[in-house]
Amino acid sequence: MSVATYDKGEGTSGIRGQLYETKLLSLIFYRAKHDDSIEEFQLASNIADIGAFDDICIKVKMKGIAKPLIVCIQAKHKDDSEQTLDIDLIKYFRSYLKVRERFESDNKDELFKDKFEETESYFVIYTSGKDTFGKFAVGSEFASQRWHSQAK
Repeated sequence: MSVATYDKGEGTSGIRGQLYETKLLSLIFYRAKHDDSIEEFQLASNIADIGAFDDICIKVKMKGIAKPLIVCIQAKHKDDSEQTLDIDLIKYFRSYLKVRERFESDNKDELFKDKFEETESYFVIYTSGKDTFGKFAVGSEFASQRWHSQAK
């Protein structure tokens, strides 16, 4: 097993946010490790220079699916579950572009070594706060329509 390291990004969260990320990271690691449909995976946290989607990044090679899956997560902890999440679309779009650039730089990094177009990529904002986005469906060979927002 090879181990890659990443420089930690600047401006990381406070202790409650770190605990939230740690719990989420532990859950993702456990599920990836014990999911029989996963051949291999790479998992990273707080990667420098990829913007907001640096909290948790996982790349997965699924059995029977040629295209690798990468999920980049922005974890936003809110102490009050009724507190809403403010979204800065420009910030998240810039972060998407930073991640995309990592794929196109002849990168030897296991997470980003494939071509972006040949990777199924998801960018997720995961929060304990109340969402205001409404319902939406996701449909692909990786995610079914049951993964959607539960906004009221």
